[in-house]
Amino acid sequence: MQPDINLLPKYERQRSILSIIFISGFVIWLLVASLLTYQYVHTKSALKQINAQVEELTEKKANLEREAAAMQSFEQASLASAVEYAESVTFPTSRLIDNLIELLPEHSYFSNYDYNEGEVKIQSQFETMDVAAEYVAKLVASDYINEVKVEKVEAFDIEGSDQIRFNTLPRYDVTQLLQANIQKLKEEADGGE
Repeated sequence: MQPDINLLPKYERQRSILSIIFISGFVIWLLVASLLTYQYVHTKSALKQINAQVEELTEKKANLEREAAAMQSFEQASLASAVEYAESVTFPTSRLIDNLIELLPEHSYFSNYDYNEGEVKIQSQFETMDVAAEYVAKLVASDYINEVKVEKVEAFDIEGSDQIRFNTLPRYDVTQLLQANIQKLKEEADGGE
């Protein structure tokens, strides 16, 4: 066998500290650069989405402001026309009611009053038919009423508790439709201001 004789000193190559620091620094720089690149791309796409949302919301806001302005002008116009209509149609009916009560005979009373744009429906109760006819005649002669129409006349008994019933005369429930004299009521309203 042959002996292995090496007269040269055994030389091991050692890494220098500089190369280790350089390689470590390069790897760290590469990691930081890739992290920054990823962050930049991610932030850029998020910014794009947010800008798109901002534009969409700005457009919605502008549309809503236009709609609100249109609705407000419509409401103002609608309110103004409603007020104008109400002022042209309404007039004080208190004088008409006062007149109806003044003409009402003794021991008679109203049980219902309904007013609808110049048409008045009253329901009143009387002791006798003669008193009811007298009231209709007074209504026809009134300046506040243009037309009187008797719609229904019903007789009814006044019922008490379980006491002994005596012979009582029935009362009469009369429903009348009246056409108010709107011109006269407007004249009084204008004169009263």
